[in-house]
Amino acid sequence: MRKIIRKFFCVLTAVTVMLGGLQAPVAVQAQESGQQTGLSTLAGEDGVVVSTRDEFMNALKQRQSPITVSKLISIGEEAGADKRMLPVIIPGNTLIRATNGGAISSRGPIQLEGDGVCFQNIKLSFTSSSALGSVPHREIFLAGHSLTLDNVNTYLEGEPGLGALGGGEKELLPTVYAGGFSDTAVGQNASLTVKNSNDETMFQAIYMGNGKGTDNNVPYYGSAVLNLDAKVIVREGVDTVLNSQAEITISSQADKTVKVKDIYGNDNTTLTLSQGAMENAIVEDVGSIVLKDSACMSPVTQQFKNVTLVNGACLDLNGAGNAVLTGNFSGVEDPAAKRGILVLNPEGSLTIAGKVTGTTQFQTVNRLFPGWLLPGKTYIYAENGSGTEPNFILAQKSIDYGFELGYEADGWKVNGGQIDSSEIGHIEIVSAPSKVDLRKIPSQEDESIPDENVYFEVKWYDLKGEVFSDTDVLQEYGFYEGNYVVKIRTDYWKNDSDEVLDKTDWYQSIWLLASEEHPGRYYLEAFEGATPGDYTFLFCSEPFETLNTVADVKALKSTVMAEKRVIFYDQDQEEPDEPEHTHAYQGTVTTEPACTEAGVKTFVCECGEKYTEKIPALGHKAVTDPRVEPTETEPGKTEGSHCSVCEEILIAQETIPATGKPGEHQHNYQSEVTKEASCTEAGVKTFVCECGEKYTETIPALGHKAVTDPRVEPTETEPGKTEGSHCSVCKEILIEQETIPATGKPGEHQHNYQSEVTKEASCTEAGIRTYSCICGEQYTEQIAALSHQYVEKCIPATLRDSGVIQQICRNCSDVQQSVVIDSPRKGIISKTDFTYDGKVKTPSAVVKDSKGKSLTEGTDYRVIYSKGRKNPGIYAVTIEFQGKYSGEFTENFTIRPKKTSLKKVSAKSRGIQVVWKKQTTQTDGYEIQYCTSGNFKGKTLKKATVKKGATAKKISGLKGKKKYYVRIRTYKTVRVDGKSKKLYSDWSGKKTVRTKR
Repeated sequence: MRKIIRKFFCVLTAVTVMLGGLQAPVAVQAQESGQQTGLSTLAGEDGVVVSTRDEFMNALKQRQSPITVSKLISIGEEAGADKRMLPVIIPGNTLIRATNGGAISSRGPIQLEGDGVCFQNIKLSFTSSSALGSVPHREIFLAGHSLTLDNVNTYLEGEPGLGALGGGEKELLPTVYAGGFSDTAVGQNASLTVKNSNDETMFQAIYMGNGKGTDNNVPYYGSAVLNLDAKVIVREGVDTVLNSQAEITISSQADKTVKVKDIYGNDNTTLTLSQGAMENAIVEDVGSIVLKDSACMSPVTQQFKNVTLVNGACLDLNGAGNAVLTGNFSGVEDPAAKRGILVLNPEGSLTIAGKVTGTTQFQTVNRLFPGWLLPGKTYIYAENGSGTEPNFILAQKSIDYGFELGYEADGWKVNGGQIDSSEIGHIEIVSAPSKVDLRKIPSQEDESIPDENVYFEVKWYDLKGEVFSDTDVLQEYGFYEGNYVVKIRTDYWKNDSDEVLDKTDWYQSIWLLASEEHPGRYYLEAFEGATPGDYTFLFCSEPFETLNTVADVKALKSTVMAEKRVIFYDQDQEEPDEPEHTHAYQGTVTTEPACTEAGVKTFVCECGEKYTEKIPALGHKAVTDPRVEPTETEPGKTEGSHCSVCEEILIAQETIPATGKPGEHQHNYQSEVTKEASCTEAGVKTFVCECGEKYTETIPALGHKAVTDPRVEPTETEPGKTEGSHCSVCKEILIEQETIPATGKPGEHQHNYQSEVTKEASCTEAGIRTYSCICGEQYTEQIAALSHQYVEKCIPATLRDSGVIQQICRNCSDVQQSVVIDSPRKGIISKTDFTYDGKVKTPSAVVKDSKGKSLTEGTDYRVIYSKGRKNPGIYAVTIEFQGKYSGEFTENFTIRPKKTSLKKVSAKSRGIQVVWKKQTTQTDGYEIQYCTSGNFKGKTLKKATVKKGATAKKISGLKGKKKYYVRIRTYKTVRVDGKSKKLYSDWSGKKTVRTKR
């Protein structure tokens, strides 16, 4: 009974939290002793300690600071006339902190009233949720002011398990807006600093620039400053798209992973990353990226603007394929300074449209382990920068292999190169145990395998990415042996303190045992001295000498290419839990964002766990519509603006009346729509004054109003249709419905038609063939007219001698008679295949008789060309004989659509992204071919068809980590003899890409 009561109480508490905004207090740990936060301490300060909501609100009203919260306080209780929760206003220069587990739980937004506001060492949660259909309001409005969050916990677990009561939200996180709540005052210098973050310093999104939105908030478009540290989590990313200027700085400790990964900006946004690593980053439209102090950014985006690498920083584009830099690339100017590192895929490249300055180290695959270079390949396309030092240099390891990097023609090309075939490029642990019972793997005297179920499966790759053979690993190199593999206590490996570095009890007496019967497997074997515990296996790229201390092991860090944590136990222990799985999510954009609509990014871990995040709407890119000054007779316009992307009017221009001096005629214009706007064409509105003066304005095209043509499910006997759409105004088909075949279940009637010619075709009339089923169902088909088929008729010798012949039709006995003198047997037009260029094609003809004599145009024959002959199609050239010659014959020539070219092909998880040059003139679409064979033959050859207007296509369902060849051509559908026929352009050049896992 006690357990049942406890469970009911937990559910009741959860419902109370959701409906009442209560939150159990969570203690926030103070910073380590001696750490400076920049804020004063409690002792000897003026201020106030509060424990109730009223005390807290009175302290704000009286502008007291610091305010020390000693208990859980719920705030944000008031709602406006629209039932929207009103914000709690925080005055400028207010410090709010906690003691003895104090915390703040807000049911509505929080807004700043001035600069210098700080929350310190406190839990600040927002309980507003979507429970019971409510609209959540978990906003922090900067209102154009500055805010510091110092060791603040903002995470609150949602209640998705409460059925109809819950909102289904897994977590309740605040969103930061630089602007303000509707109808409030806003400053001009928005700033947010988040420091000393903990694992629960989390936000849904941070908008340092924002529009009005659906809640009619006060927008903010001014300058902004954002400072974050490594632990801050922002689910939907940081957005500075609308800011006139923005400075984003993310600081971290060395070798720490930065958790913020998605940054969206504009030309006036600068992102600075100091130390730390930003992996799988999405950095879109950011004007300048500055990487410094050994920071490393590994983006999945492929296009950037301006990039600066200083003091050992790294831009790792190994996963970006063929990347493009539309701006400038800056390296280190001082030859003595620590250079930055640029990493590319061995088969990828970087194109730099702007200037290149300074010097940067270039390598492939990995910033720690330079990979293989392809001799003769140009890796970096750009203009050679001025200066005495080269813009790009190779890593010393690549130089040692004999590679050279020099500027040739349009970029930096690699030449030379010779590698050691025994050099390890990278190591892959395919599988390994997480926990091992030491009792099952003792060393055997007969050298047999202790336990065939306990093993590592490992692959070693050379610098070219090829797997070492089992013979090489077992007999030649012995990569699995003790001078390549280290077993160290996990707590020592993860700890860099001085007291750990001198430890000597780090070793585990476990060895890997190879077996020729099971290639690729390396079994675990325990020797005397093996002990229970948590150990990490380190697989190194180079053999090492004797290791004594933990410091000796850590000195190998630059050679460690793979590691695996394993827990060992024996009979004196209970079987331990599996080592905690750390999710490694890979993000993919599954819905692209638009100006006003958010996109979706899906994150998937190899364990199958996944979640989605919103990609903030791109925001309008405002373009100013300039003010037009009025004249005495002509009206003017106020300044306005519109979005350069979607053309939406942001600030409508208003008419300024003509100045019209006193006593002079004042225009009184009456408007009339003189041309209605259609879906695709603009209309015209004419303004006329009674004096005869008039002017016109363009009425924007209405745009299609899409109406869904619903999917029609097929029946057993009737075909269905896929979902499509058309414009409800002009009826143009926007998405064509495709036929879905009838299901035709077995056992039911299937039509079995028998054909019969019910009207014979003649030379001049078509016939009819009727198809009938035993069920009575029937249909007809037309039989084409036979046309005359003449054969030469026996005629008197006197007629034949005079050059006269007679021919009779074998079908209808029609007789024709003609005079033939060496009748021509062929005519040849000069060219039968053309490519569309907008010009009329008129190929010349050469006509000869049966004896090879050239005939004269105008005397012996004339040439008749089909009409048009400019656009893609199949056209006829008819030779009509005259004079001494009779008869005619026709030859055809083809005009094919203009070809296009591939801009880039990038790798996706088990797929590829293809981008090409837009070619819409006399083009209906594109056909993409992709294949694992370079000659585009075999079972793996596939194709995808894309309609015109598109410039990119994502292709999924491919094999992971597989090389594909890709090419593209255009097509145009034309009518030939009453039937539709596709004419194709030449193929583009092919590109290669290797898919991701």
